Amino acid sequence: MNNISKEYLEKFILINKFLPEININNYKIIKSGFASLAIIINNEIVIRFAINKNFGNNYLKEKQIIDKIRPFITAKLPNLIIYHDKENLISVHKIINGIQYTELNDVQRDLIRDSLAKELANFLYELHSIKPDNSEYNKRSIIEDYQINKNYDLILNYLKDKYRIKDFEKSIDIVKNFKSLENDYVICHNDFNENNILIDFENKRLAGIIDFGESLTCNFNNDFTALTKCDFDLVKKIIDNYEKLAKRLVNISYIISLQKLKSYANIGIALANNSIPGHCFVRWLNRLYAIR
Repeated sequence: MNNISKEYLEKFILINKFLPEININNYKIIKSGFASLAIIINNEIVIRFAINKNFGNNYLKEKQIIDKIRPFITAKLPNLIIYHDKENLISVHKIINGIQYTELNDVQRDLIRDSLAKELANFLYELHSIKPDNSEYNKRSIIEDYQINKNYDLILNYLKDKYRIKDFEKSIDIVKNFKSLENDYVICHNDFNENNILIDFENKRLAGIIDFGESLTCNFNNDFTALTKCDFDLVKKIIDNYEKLAKRLVNISYIISLQKLKSYANIGIALANNSIPGHCFVRWLNRLYAIR
């Protein structure tokens, strides 16, 4: 750790403070989403630090959610332990051995897609079957939450191309006019993407599901959105299996439009902050445009 930067050195000082019994033989520093930093210690323990102090509250919420759903979920979930003082909060859990779905190449995905889709559909079915607390309901406007109206002109000017502008406006209409029934509101993972699905490729099966920090009670369709930007073939297979289990239909037009809006929104937020939009959002949009 001789050449470690000051930013990361502070994290190791915290590890020593909260977990003095750990001897660090090796470590790997990774970014975990846009608001979190993770350090994997000795290939065994994952320690997460909130980049934004307010995001630390998500770790507390995540632990509450996981503890609530664990008895009803077949898939392996992280067992979180929270350490904190007045200034800092960290989340610690034993690593779930597996690789992120995003790390698989096309050939590997083809080999596992059918069986994985069944396991993921079963996970979502189990999750969505857990009775939510009414106080957890989120019925806020997606358009307002993602500042679409606020940054509307900025996004239009950025898109320029008539086809993309038309697609942007169509996506707004679809999401805005989407109607939810009362029993459509379930506990959702709400960040069910390729980075949070861990694969045991040797045995061609699901290893576990991680990162429940964004979980809330919302429309069940929302849990099908994030994967559309990565592997829509997998999403279609998950939906086929899920609809048979849950006896309800997923609105494919809505989930694609919602994921597009999230990408458009992030572009708008970047522009509003005088920043260059991340390449990932443009890349995700290009994948979504290709879905027919």
